[in-house]
Amino acid sequence: MTVRLPLLGACSALLVSTVMSQPALEWFHKAPSVSGTPYTYGGVAFSLGDQLYFGTGETNNSPSDLLYCFDPVTNAVNICQAVPGGARRNAIAVTIGQHAYVGLGDQGAGWPALSDIHRLNGSSGYFDQSYAFPGGPRSNAIAFTINGKVYIGGGNDGLLNKNDLWEWEPAANTWTPRANMPSSISGGVAFALAGKGYVVRNGSAQLWAYDPVSNTWTTKASFPGTPRTDASAFVLNGRGFVGLGDTGGSQVKDFFAYEPVADSWSTAPYLWSSYGRMRAMATTHQGKAYVTGGFSYSPMDFDLWELGPSAPVATGVWVQRPFLPAPPRKDPIVFVIGNTAYLGGGDGGIPTYTDLWAYDAELRAWTAKAALPGTMVVAAAVDGKGYGLRNTATGNFWAYDPLADAWSPLADLPVPRASTVAFGLEGKIYVTTGFANNTRLNDLWEYDPQTNAWTQKTSKSGQAVHAAAGFALGNKGYVTGGNTGGTTTATSLVYRYDPASDSWAGVQSMPHVGNLQAHMAFAIGNKGYCGGGVQGGSLYHQNTFRSYDPMANTWSSLPTLGGGWRREAAAFSIGGSGFIACGALNTTSGTSTSATPVNDMWEYMPASIAVAPSVFLGGPYDQVSGLMTDDLIVAGLVPSTDPYSSLLYPRPGGDYSDRSGGQQAMTGNDAIVDRVVVELRDALDPSIIHAARHVLLQRDGDVVDMDGFSPVRFTLEPGDYHVAIRHRNHLGCMSASPMALSSTPATIDLTMPSTPTWGTDARQLVNGTMVLWPGDATFDGAVKYAGAANDRDAILQTIGGSVPTATLSGQYRMEDLNLDGVVKYAGAANDRDVVLQTIGGTVPTATRTTQLP
Repeated sequence: MTVRLPLLGACSALLVSTVMSQPALEWFHKAPSVSGTPYTYGGVAFSLGDQLYFGTGETNNSPSDLLYCFDPVTNAVNICQAVPGGARRNAIAVTIGQHAYVGLGDQGAGWPALSDIHRLNGSSGYFDQSYAFPGGPRSNAIAFTINGKVYIGGGNDGLLNKNDLWEWEPAANTWTPRANMPSSISGGVAFALAGKGYVVRNGSAQLWAYDPVSNTWTTKASFPGTPRTDASAFVLNGRGFVGLGDTGGSQVKDFFAYEPVADSWSTAPYLWSSYGRMRAMATTHQGKAYVTGGFSYSPMDFDLWELGPSAPVATGVWVQRPFLPAPPRKDPIVFVIGNTAYLGGGDGGIPTYTDLWAYDAELRAWTAKAALPGTMVVAAAVDGKGYGLRNTATGNFWAYDPLADAWSPLADLPVPRASTVAFGLEGKIYVTTGFANNTRLNDLWEYDPQTNAWTQKTSKSGQAVHAAAGFALGNKGYVTGGNTGGTTTATSLVYRYDPASDSWAGVQSMPHVGNLQAHMAFAIGNKGYCGGGVQGGSLYHQNTFRSYDPMANTWSSLPTLGGGWRREAAAFSIGGSGFIACGALNTTSGTSTSATPVNDMWEYMPASIAVAPSVFLGGPYDQVSGLMTDDLIVAGLVPSTDPYSSLLYPRPGGDYSDRSGGQQAMTGNDAIVDRVVVELRDALDPSIIHAARHVLLQRDGDVVDMDGFSPVRFTLEPGDYHVAIRHRNHLGCMSASPMALSSTPATIDLTMPSTPTWGTDARQLVNGTMVLWPGDATFDGAVKYAGAANDRDAILQTIGGSVPTATLSGQYRMEDLNLDGVVKYAGAANDRDVVLQTIGGTVPTATRTTQLP
């Protein structure tokens, strides 16, 4: 079983080498509290005191002399100083102690290069001294510091590229020429590590190292990325990072890290921005790296990015996650298969997109996948495949197979539409509401993948709507809000659909003033969540976020959405977390109708507890291998629907979304044996069941969530609970004492004889291993061989009731007590003997009852 942990952010290229013991890093978008900060490129950045400085450079071909200060504590940007000597671009900046030195550069295309350098005093915050560079005017030079000395070289004097290197001691203002670089350069990046300086020049992959002790240059391991111009560099955690830049007309977002001891490079997290960039400003400040500004041939506003330790999964707060590595957009489609979300398409303003990206929540990594067959309006997943709808008369419904990474056409939805809702329930896809031929819709259509056919079901109650949001919770679907007529008319009504009865019911409305449309929704555990959207009437964007509890039929307010006020985003859940990605965003105001497409993503994890049980079922347990058999999954008999719903098992604690959306393991120790029930019971009165999940059991005894790998998670407050395991034809058992449960998965191994359980002989001992007693073919909590409602007769009746040698195979049956896919009353491996052996093997009137309160 695999447990989800916070890992390194996504990387954009193959690993060149692996450097051990490095902390996991991720980029984070900062939102400085200043308006009108210029979009700047070709400037400088440096750290001084408790502030990060950036500035000079140019905006729309107009050089600047301004320096801006960023305070990471307050997340604020302010104008600090103007660099003496006038506006400039392509300058250099370094820091030594409490002083920073800014200078050189040029005043624009066609203007002469500059030779002045100015000292910024970190104590006073003012420039207080100026110097002249003896090498003459210089633009696009490189600079680094080693042991209190500054090294400046290369660049262009207005006529020629240079390869000289100068050593400067600012305290004495003495300059010394040093060994020339291997060739002339104009532009490139430089950094210092472990007493040496390193340079990668524009358009080259060569890495040069300068040793001030021997005054020599040597060639080191080549930069592994595509050669580029106008890149950026910084030093973090003992490594030199080089990335961004222009690779021949294409701006990139990748970074690579250099390890000087091993003389090797490794991939580093790519920048999460919408587009690549060149001429960006970069530096390190108080143990984190920062990138800001830069130039791209695609539109790009001012932004500021921080590279630091990966953000842990925290309950009750929104946390940034790797942005979609593609252009910003609203209205993308999204569906989830196992631990992976598939997001693509959408509207970027002028272009519409057909790309598809897979996000692995465990690795926190995006991967490009096969493009959509056209623009799509909605998607959902069941049984390991995704299904997408296009708003076209024909060719409008497609299936995505993640194993083949391919789309295939299916039967067309009879009434195509836009702005619609889709969800998967019990192995089928449902599409409802939407907009077609200038008409709002409330019809409901059910798609059955087994028959490749659509069936019209009972229409949604209430008014027809479009721009609603929906989610699946347990074995029911919910539709919330939506537009009812005209752009400013919306509703807050919520309706629940039950496919078992093909009926709709109104539930508690969203408590939203002005109602809601173009919002987002997902389900986690036994609750639904809605957020963002546009308010009816004012059309103001919203950042509210609420949860819906179907047991109490109430809504509760939660922390506002991450990122700001948002509409038409992708919303999905994986495991115990919900995600919001892309959409149209306003980062500053909730009283505005304007918003801009974005590519960001945020994760929210509600308070929850997790348990990782291990248990063996006695029926399919194989003493030789120490594993259970997997005959049911091999024969394709484990249903995607919830088998405990048909058994009328109550759902204490509310409906959890225990449906199969992932690719279940077919072979090996993690192959699925069957579904089991995990119950959390009251610590003081264990007859009270607070919540129950119907999840997966693997051959090696691991009980995992419906994604096939995660611990079983409940949206309950941390505390003490008894943990019980039940199966449809085995007797259940429960921990003898309450267990302290939290968001960190707690283990309970019910296969070990040393694990105490409630009651007497709750489990069967088989060669030193504990297993659950098999034989409860009627799921009534007792195993009986004779008398009323006995389990032996249930087996006989299943095979026909008269010929004991008859069998029934190829069905998922309660009476199949050894889970081999065959119901047998007589002969080898028959199910009748299982009943007899469980009650003792000799007295047919004996019984055995489940040891649960």
